[in-house]
Amino acid sequence: MKMKRFKVVTIAVTATVLLAATAAVAVPTRFADVPSDHTFSAAIDWMDENGITKGCNPPDNDRFCPEDYVTRGQMSAFLKRFAESDVIAAGVGAIGPQGEQGDKGATGAKGATGAQGPKGDTGLPGADGADGADGADGADGADGADGADGEPGTPGIQGEPGTPGTPGAQGEKGDKGDKGDQGDQGIPGPGSTFTRVEGTPSASNDGQTKSAIATCPEGVV
Repeated sequence: MKMKRFKVVTIAVTATVLLAATAAVAVPTRFADVPSDHTFSAAIDWMDENGITKGCNPPDNDRFCPEDYVTRGQMSAFLKRFAESDVIAAGVGAIGPQGEQGDKGATGAKGATGAQGPKGDTGLPGADGADGADGADGADGADGADGADGEPGTPGIQGEPGTPGTPGAQGEKGDKGDKGDQGDQGIPGPGSTFTRVEGTPSASNDGQTKSAIATCPEGVV
C-alpha cells in the first residue's frame, strides 16, 4: 500500500517537473485555443502526445481550455493516464536544470460566491439623535362644568360709625303758602258767649265781617 502511494506521488512530481521544464518552449498544438506562443504550449503538446490529456470539449476535443481550473476528477484522470503512459514504461531520466520562470498566466474566471459567514457581534449603540422640533399647539379644550357653590363666609365685624358730616347750608326761605279753610266753630263752654261770624272777607265789604253775639244758657250746648 505504501509503495503504491509512493509511486503515485512520484508520478505527480515527475509530471510537475516535466511541465515546468517545457513551459518556456513555444510549440504548436492541435488545440484551437492554445496558440504556439502560449506559455504552456510545449507542455500541453507533450501531454497530448503521451495520451495524458484528450481535450476539454468531447466528442470533438479540439480545445484544451488552458485557463480553466482543474477539478479533482480531472486531476485523477491525468495521473492515471500518466502512470499508464509510455513515459513511465521507458523510465524517468535524471531531472534536468530548472528552466526560466514563465510569464504570468491570465487571470482565471471568477469563482462561485462562498457561503454566507456567521453573523457578527452586535455593534455598539449609536449616538442619540438631535431633539426634534416642538409640535404645534393643540386646540383649546372645552370649558369644564361650573363648580359647586362654596359655603357662605363668616360675616365680618361691624365697622365703627363714621364721623358725622358737616351740616349743609340753610336753604332759601320758601314762598308763603295759601291760607287754609276756616275751621268749624267750637262748642261754647258753660255760661260763655260766642261770636258767630258770618261771611268771609271780600272786596264788597272791604274785609269786614258780620258778627253776632249770643248768650248760651249755662248747661245748654
